Amino acid sequence: MFNSSLVYEKRPLKKPRIGPPDVYPQEPKQKEDELTSINVKHGFPTMTHLSDEFGTARNCNVTASKVGAYFNDIIARKEELSMLPDSGRKRQQINPKDNFWPATIRTKNSIETWFKDLAGNKPLMHLSKKAPNFNKKEEIFIMLCEYQVPMMRAAWFIKLSSAYTVAVSEAKIKKRQMPDPTTEWTGTLLKFLKEQILKLQEYYSQVEKPAPNPSLTQAATTETDQKLSMRHWIYCIQLLKYMYEEGLMDRQEVLNWILELLEKMRSQPSDDGILRLLLPLCLQYLDEFVQSELLSRRLAHLCCKKLGYMLNNVAETNLITSPQSESTKTEQKENDKEKKEVLTSNPMQSTLLEYQNCPHHRDIVLQLSTIIQTITLECPTALVWCGTGSGSVWHGSPLDLLPMVPSSFPMAARCDMNSYRKQLQYVEHCIRERSKKAEGRWCTEKWQASSAGIITNRVLAALDALDRHRFDKMDSTNSLDTLYTKVFGGNNDQENSVVKLLCEWAVSPERTGEHRALAVAALLDRRQSDTATNGDQDAAPGDDKDSNCSVPGGPPMFQSLLMKFLDTDAPVPSPDDCPQKKTAFSNLVHLFAELIRRDVFSHDAYMCTLISRGDLLGHEETTEVSSHQSHHTKLEDHSHNMDYDDANIDHDLDKILQNIKEDQQNSMDVPDSPKEHDHGHHPHVPSSIGHVPMETDHNDHKIKPSRHLLYTTHFPLSQDDPFSQHDCNQRHVLLYGVGKVRDEARHTVKKMSKEICKLFSKKFSIDVAEGGKVKKHSRNEFNFEATTQKCQSLSYFDQHLVTWQCSVTVIEMLNSFATGNSNYLPVQEHVAFLFDLMELALNIYGLIDVCIQILKELPEVETQLYNKNSVLNRNYTTSLSLYVVGVLRRYHCCLLLSPEQTSAVFEGLCKVVKHVSNPGDCSSAERCILAHLYDLYSSCSLLKSKPHTGEPFGNAYPKIRQALYTALQPTPSSNYVYNSQYMQEVFANPRRGGRIESAWARQLNESGNNRYSFVGSAVIHVCREMDNERLNDLAIMCAEMTACCNSLASEWLGVLLALCCPIVHPGYYTDVLTQLDIQDVSIHNALAVFTCILIARHCFSLEDFVGRVALPSLLKVKSLDNGSGTAEGGMRLTCHLLLRLFRTAEGPQPGLYSVGSPPLTAPRPPLGVRLSCDRHLLAAAHRNIHVGPVLAVLKAVLIVGDATAREGTELSISHILGTSDLLSGGDGPSLDLAQSSTGNAESTASLSAFACHVLREICSQQWVLERCLCHPEELCDSDNLLDPLLSHSQAQRLLHMICYPDAGTSIEELDQKSMISRILENLEQWTLRMSWLDLQLMFRQFTANSQELSQWLDTVAKAAIDVFQLSSPSSNSPKAEEKKTEIKSRQQNSIWLVAPLVSKLPSAVQGRVLKVAGQVLESGGWCREKKSKGRGSSENQSLLSHQPFLTLVLTCLKGQEEGQREGLLSSLHQQLSQLVQLARDGNLQDICNNERTLDGLQLRFALVGGVFEAFQRNPSATTDWALLLVQLVTNGLIDLHTHSELFTTVVDMLATLIHSALATDSQDEGRKMYQNLMKKLKKEVGERHNASLQHIRQLLPLPRSVTEVIAVEPIGCLTDSKGNKINFDSFDKKHGFQASVSRLVTDKQRVSSWDVLEGMKNPAPLSWSWFGAVRLERKPLSCEDTHRLLKYHTHNLQRPASHYLDPPPLPPEDLEPVPDKPLKDCDLKADTPSSVDQSPAAVGKGRGKGQRRPRKPKAVPGQLPVNPMGMNQPQMGQGQPGMPMQINQSKQALSNLLRSRHPINQFMGPGGQNPQGPGPQAGNYGPMRQFPRQPMRQQHPGAMQQNQVFEIFQNRFLKMAEAPGRLSGDQGGVRNQIRLFSKNLHLALKAEH
Repeated sequence: MFNSSLVYEKRPLKKPRIGPPDVYPQEPKQKEDELTSINVKHGFPTMTHLSDEFGTARNCNVTASKVGAYFNDIIARKEELSMLPDSGRKRQQINPKDNFWPATIRTKNSIETWFKDLAGNKPLMHLSKKAPNFNKKEEIFIMLCEYQVPMMRAAWFIKLSSAYTVAVSEAKIKKRQMPDPTTEWTGTLLKFLKEQILKLQEYYSQVEKPAPNPSLTQAATTETDQKLSMRHWIYCIQLLKYMYEEGLMDRQEVLNWILELLEKMRSQPSDDGILRLLLPLCLQYLDEFVQSELLSRRLAHLCCKKLGYMLNNVAETNLITSPQSESTKTEQKENDKEKKEVLTSNPMQSTLLEYQNCPHHRDIVLQLSTIIQTITLECPTALVWCGTGSGSVWHGSPLDLLPMVPSSFPMAARCDMNSYRKQLQYVEHCIRERSKKAEGRWCTEKWQASSAGIITNRVLAALDALDRHRFDKMDSTNSLDTLYTKVFGGNNDQENSVVKLLCEWAVSPERTGEHRALAVAALLDRRQSDTATNGDQDAAPGDDKDSNCSVPGGPPMFQSLLMKFLDTDAPVPSPDDCPQKKTAFSNLVHLFAELIRRDVFSHDAYMCTLISRGDLLGHEETTEVSSHQSHHTKLEDHSHNMDYDDANIDHDLDKILQNIKEDQQNSMDVPDSPKEHDHGHHPHVPSSIGHVPMETDHNDHKIKPSRHLLYTTHFPLSQDDPFSQHDCNQRHVLLYGVGKVRDEARHTVKKMSKEICKLFSKKFSIDVAEGGKVKKHSRNEFNFEATTQKCQSLSYFDQHLVTWQCSVTVIEMLNSFATGNSNYLPVQEHVAFLFDLMELALNIYGLIDVCIQILKELPEVETQLYNKNSVLNRNYTTSLSLYVVGVLRRYHCCLLLSPEQTSAVFEGLCKVVKHVSNPGDCSSAERCILAHLYDLYSSCSLLKSKPHTGEPFGNAYPKIRQALYTALQPTPSSNYVYNSQYMQEVFANPRRGGRIESAWARQLNESGNNRYSFVGSAVIHVCREMDNERLNDLAIMCAEMTACCNSLASEWLGVLLALCCPIVHPGYYTDVLTQLDIQDVSIHNALAVFTCILIARHCFSLEDFVGRVALPSLLKVKSLDNGSGTAEGGMRLTCHLLLRLFRTAEGPQPGLYSVGSPPLTAPRPPLGVRLSCDRHLLAAAHRNIHVGPVLAVLKAVLIVGDATAREGTELSISHILGTSDLLSGGDGPSLDLAQSSTGNAESTASLSAFACHVLREICSQQWVLERCLCHPEELCDSDNLLDPLLSHSQAQRLLHMICYPDAGTSIEELDQKSMISRILENLEQWTLRMSWLDLQLMFRQFTANSQELSQWLDTVAKAAIDVFQLSSPSSNSPKAEEKKTEIKSRQQNSIWLVAPLVSKLPSAVQGRVLKVAGQVLESGGWCREKKSKGRGSSENQSLLSHQPFLTLVLTCLKGQEEGQREGLLSSLHQQLSQLVQLARDGNLQDICNNERTLDGLQLRFALVGGVFEAFQRNPSATTDWALLLVQLVTNGLIDLHTHSELFTTVVDMLATLIHSALATDSQDEGRKMYQNLMKKLKKEVGERHNASLQHIRQLLPLPRSVTEVIAVEPIGCLTDSKGNKINFDSFDKKHGFQASVSRLVTDKQRVSSWDVLEGMKNPAPLSWSWFGAVRLERKPLSCEDTHRLLKYHTHNLQRPASHYLDPPPLPPEDLEPVPDKPLKDCDLKADTPSSVDQSPAAVGKGRGKGQRRPRKPKAVPGQLPVNPMGMNQPQMGQGQPGMPMQINQSKQALSNLLRSRHPINQFMGPGGQNPQGPGPQAGNYGPMRQFPRQPMRQQHPGAMQQNQVFEIFQNRFLKMAEAPGRLSGDQGGVRNQIRLFSKNLHLALKAEH
């Protein structure tokens, strides 16, 4: 203190003028300056800093814990001072001036010497002291090559040169960033190699093409240069490889350089030479290439391109044409490839063999193959098809460029060749599957096999095309060609489904029209011919076992498909079928008749197949009670009807035929003449169709006829085809054998033909010679109804045959008359009857053909009649033409399908009416013909283009339009005077057939009064007429008069208007109204028939009637409020007229042909249209009316019904039905509303009830439905269903009546939500457009953006999603099970239709569906188990049908804006991110155990695939998704073991995203985006390593190689906020396990390989602190001390063996017995060093071989701590001779003292309770880490004297302090401190005593 004060006194203060200096230095704010009251009063007191600075320690409480704490502080401080600081990342300090000398010419000798030393063995340390430096780096490579310096030393010199460059640069540029030596030297070396390649390339090209006459000097120079370049190349390639492996080269740059070299190679064979250098280089780095997918893809692309060129080029030059599917389709996708067998006959294989035998090419082909095969195995992702970056390397798959798969290329010889090839083939299969998924945007993940969605869409598109096609028109935009393109355009994969749909469409009763069969046959015929023309016979599915055929050319293309349709899907007739099923069967017969006629279906092949399968034998059924039930079971399930089919396949053909003959001769009467005629009559369908009786075989078993037996019986064959005769004979033999039965069958047909042909015999024909008389009128002689019934009881085949024979008779008659060989003509009505029979037989094509032949004969017939001056002139031909026109009108759509027939019809009709000059003045028949010609001409563009027919008709066309198609106005008649006597006798007795005199027409034309009187009288007489035939004659006469006097047309409208609107239009025909009572419903029927005939005969159009009469009448419904009955009568009449006009009655009615003399009691036949031609013409009028007027009528009738509903007592419809046949359904005469003998129901029903009935009847007409649904969009216009006159409910009701006429009122009772659910749950392909209309109408009825609309959208969206979560009802009964299965299959089919339906709805609906779908997906439960089981099962079920759900969501996305897509994407991203978070939170096991997680992930990934392009365009989304995909893998959610099905999907998606980042349009943006993406992905993957992440790492850029150093630190170090290491005591927390571990691996330090420079002292970048090194006091080791002392010893050190074998001498205290248990070697614990001995002192001190360390017991509490730096202390008493063991009882005394002073739990850690137990570590590991500051806790039983404490303590710690190397790095005074401390302790213990 004194010394220091002197120093302070001498030191001058800053301000010396204050006074003398103080002893203590002055500090600001020192305590001495504080003027507190105490300081002022008593002065500043001096305080001692330590309480025990002086005094006695007697009263001090020194405890063991304080001792331990003091001691620990000393040790900690010592450690802190001993720790080496982190030297940081300093570079090697190089002195450029001293260590380097410039390499110049002067120093050449020194350089040579130095490089020789470098190439030799001189140590690098010496060489580094003086090294040359070169200005050009290339010179270094040349020198190294020249002296062939070994690679390691060469790399060292390059590193030294780099260090010199860095040192020089640092001196010059201080602040700038230093250049990276890796990049710099990589670029330099590669540049040098490029130069060598260029020289070598010149040489190789010269070798290939020798230069002309080179001089010797030039050649020698070139050769020398080439050799030198080759030498440089070989050396530098080796150097490059070494430096690459050492991490001195940029891996990416080197591999890119190799790829660039290959890219520059052209495909020409002249460049193949240089490949000998490049391909081995490639193979050297192949294991590096496969670590990067991007590099592998580029390499594979180049190799495949080269190999593909070599194979294809040689194939072409050798004129070897490889298969088209292989070599020419270079653009084929990977998933189109099929594995090819390795056959030497394959041109490609033979080419490969040639290459392998060529010494020049063998290596190249083998090396290219090896590269491709290795990439296939090691990096298959590089070969998977990728859809991004079109036109770049990333697009497609490299394997697209190869003509064969990699496994079929040659391989280098190896022992396991076969297993290697199998492995390759398996990987190829995986690549193919992955490519399929990638091409399908991963949308069809789980449902790859079931492409139901694609098929559904294709089928619906075809159905939509068929439904929208206007078969009644043919022009450039609407023809069979355009329909063919729509139906068959696109991919051929689903062609089978389209063909099946066409068949179903033609057969289904859900659609109408005979044209369907002809259209389908035409489409399939066209498809067949197109396919045959293209030569693509591979696509023909005709070759299979079901197509045995005797035709040399094989069966038609679609034979097997059609056969399958007949086997499983075609309708099978049954006696108790409903009319719909009967219609379906007749449609099937018609379809196959057309298919057979067009050779699309081979009847011969069909017969052969049936014979081979034994199908005509039928099915056995036992005659037990069950047979009764089975008889009534309808054949719904066709799939089980084929059980018998395969039973007799192997039977001999003759045997089968013999069985058939015997069975049929014995048991079959005439199978096609059924005996039951009690079935309801149905037009077009024989009443007992298909009712083949049960047969009985020899064993009296009932046999139900096989379906194919019925088909064979009914399918017609073309009779005029000579080839079909064979088929007919074959059919007859198969059905009837060759005996009596066949003869009977033939006789039946002949008899029928003969009976009908009676009508065309001379006595029933017109005899022209006799003035056109008929000898015998068939009306009394011939029973038309019975004949029709008989004919219909035949099979369709026989009906065709009969009608064909009769038609031939008719044509022959006409031809015979036309040629002048006969005077007889067939009666027109008889020809019409034949037409009717042909219609019933569905022989439509034959019918049109007969009509054409008749038309061809008619001009000649007319000429003959003219020449003979017959009264039939201009009468017979036109009336017969009228019947023909009726048929052609009826089958207009069928006609247009055949252009040849259309042309023939047009020409024939033109010739019939060529004499008509004025269309307004002709006969009624001619008027109808002209109208038909006009329609044909306007609807068929083909006719306009034909010059020979077009020109003359082109002139007549406007005239006809003017006369017949001008819109009419009703003529007011108030100016005319009614003459009731005018033509009274004509009306009283109308002429047969309505014939008129020309004078009558002249009178009408001249006078308006006459017209007025004529029309008035006609209507009055019509209303009074009760006889149907007279009524028809009267109507026809009026039609004839109108044809002559065109102005009558508007008069008819006027009189009808007067009758229908008597109050509103008083100026019309008042005279008629005075004589008729409109309210009398008895007159309505006659008026209706009259109006029908006028409209059929084109007196005025149906549209004119609707617009001018019906609508004005109905819309005046308010006039009923006046209470006038007249107005109601008018409305009732209007409804009645509309009902008759709109309801079709076109079916043949043979009863109207024969009048006979009925018994008096029989009721009079109802009034109706008698002539079939008029019925046909009326039906044709429906086709010419547009949808607008039709809907207008329906709306008006609906309004009338609703407006009058309040009036009177309304009878229910069922009551009306019960009282009269007024409302009877069905076609035929019963359609006519007749007066009933029991009273007239129409008069008793209220107007409202009648209007509702009329509405329902009209809506149930199939043509109304077809017309409305042809273009359903028009229905929801404001003019139609959205008419303001209708309320919303009325519009919906009307729509339901049109779409669901059979549903009745059940629909209307549902609320809107139920209705929407019902629509969506019961979707069918046939009714899809109706469902769409329903929803569309509802949507359009809401105002935009209203609350109601939003609620409705929610309802629809939820209902659409709910469809996917329906669960089928559970039941146990078998019937319920069947029903359940049926319901389930229907639901399965209907859920596929939800997406197509929603896609047609407005965008708002789709958006809302998306929103709800997102909510459903976001609701949890798919990734974690829920507690409630019920919900879980339903969710699970809903996910199982996720492919349709996926289709729905993707469909909705298509029509949405970008925002909606992004919304769904963000939702999906959020869901998957939540899953990742759950996994991070430790729920991975729960997620993986949940069965639904995989389904949920698959669904979400499929959705992601569907909107993949959306985020490929968005850089931030690309990055987010790529990161998320990697997180799914890194967190173990999707990898090779967990959800492995999705792993390849994740990898391929990630690859596609990375490719899209690279393939961005602008390079800079793409590069930047790519780099950002890579940074994030690298960070996410981090240091993790496993097999799954290896696939992910392949997608990341190759990392730079760096030298890694494992860094360690003491256990229990924490880093504080400033980065400093803090020790903490962790023993108690670690259960004593790490008590003996002194160092813990913390991290890896990365050092650039360039910075680690060999040959230098203390390499700079390596820091001692990484290795946990500490400073050590350099003291002699104990062994060194001993050795030194030994020098002065003279006695012999050799001892006898007994010395080592006897027990060592022990101190006396160790010999005394221990009370409990001897310590044995426990005391060694403290002194036992770690086995990991790393200090220099420990070198050479290891245990001898065979020595074992004593096993260490479990960490014992109270054990004395070991200095952590003392791990190098040698084990006491082991391996060191001459050292006595210092073990005594004093240790135990100290333990007992501590134990007695402190409770046991203070020192005892867990696990210390069993001191005898073995330690947790193996005995050969020393204590790893025990901090000295931990309290001593070694505890043993037994007493210990307290006076031993000092001795123990001193002994123990002095021993530790004195032992060299134990307290590592002791500072000078530590030992003294320990001595002083132990002395104080001794005093303290004494004082305590």
